[in-house]
Amino acid sequence: LGAVPIFFMISGYFLYSEDEGKSAQRAWRSIKKILPIFLLVTLFYWVLILPNHGNTITTWEQVLHFLIYGQLTTVHLWFLMAMLQALVVFALLFRLRLGRFLWLFIPLIVTPLIGAKYSFLVTGGEIRELYYVFNSVCYAFPFMALGYTMKKYEAKLNATLWSWLLVGSLAFAIAERPLLISIGYGNGDGPFIGSFLFAISLVAWGITHKRAGKGSFFETIGAKYSGCIYYFHIAVATLVGAIINRVGIPSIYEDAGALIVFLGSLIFAYFIIQVQDRLNIHMGTALLLGLALAQPRQPTQLMAWVSRYIPYRLSLLRTPLVLNGDATRPLGTRSLLSHEVGAMAMVLPTATHTRSARWPILIPHHR
Repeated sequence: LGAVPIFFMISGYFLYSEDEGKSAQRAWRSIKKILPIFLLVTLFYWVLILPNHGNTITTWEQVLHFLIYGQLTTVHLWFLMAMLQALVVFALLFRLRLGRFLWLFIPLIVTPLIGAKYSFLVTGGEIRELYYVFNSVCYAFPFMALGYTMKKYEAKLNATLWSWLLVGSLAFAIAERPLLISIGYGNGDGPFIGSFLFAISLVAWGITHKRAGKGSFFETIGAKYSGCIYYFHIAVATLVGAIINRVGIPSIYEDAGALIVFLGSLIFAYFIIQVQDRLNIHMGTALLLGLALAQPRQPTQLMAWVSRYIPYRLSLLRTPLVLNGDATRPLGTRSLLSHEVGAMAMVLPTATHTRSARWPILIPHHR
């Protein structure tokens, strides 16, 4: 669980500006980028989950759970909802010129520890989940505030000190679980102290060693593919697990599942980015294409649909965008989600609902 704090700290780091007005603008820009991605990825998993679980939205309690935790069809999207909530609050604080008080959120770092794995410290020795810790209060607010503060005081970070702290925190993270087991507290969910210390040390070390890994393969993965890896790794894991179980070698997944899923997610992310780059489309369109590809029962209609969309999308690259009568730039260079959905609507055939197996399938057909 050390990766999640790292992502939150990096996000907070890039929010900082001496001008809090600029910090507010950065926060709102991030909200505008993250919100459509969150909704589209949620829709993607909702469509995938329908065959086995049906509609997962049946009560107002589930709607409330979705609005608080961002978990409608899959657990891992809580990260995006938590970030959205923190960004909204931070943007308002920046607008009110209160960014200097963000450090007050940092002590909340202890809440996911006390609420789960280290709950025995406040329950008299019993380990139990006191509250659900994967939320904005336990993660997004404290770690984004910490990243913001690191950027603010970046000049005061000592490179040598954080190098030693990185090594020490890694050693502690490795030894922590065996130590807890030895004293009878090895069970329980939630993060370890060592994972938090290592995440903080790694970010601080990276800030003081900015040229480390520059231009490397790992930088490319982080800069270009990490988003899609995160969005789709659950889908890839589900597919990989099903294939391995079908061929009868589940032990491979137990031993090397994490590596297999990562490589599969990286390949899928590479494909998504290549489609975006070659067709100059927004991720929203790529996701909608993925949803169309998730309907395997009508290959003839699917091919007809794709054959209409791709030539139309390529033609847009050569079509000037006309604003108030003036041709400004090729329409295909626009990245707004509204345009992409509009482009899809221009070529999407009407859809009819038919009942097959246990869920409605959208079958495109031509008029």
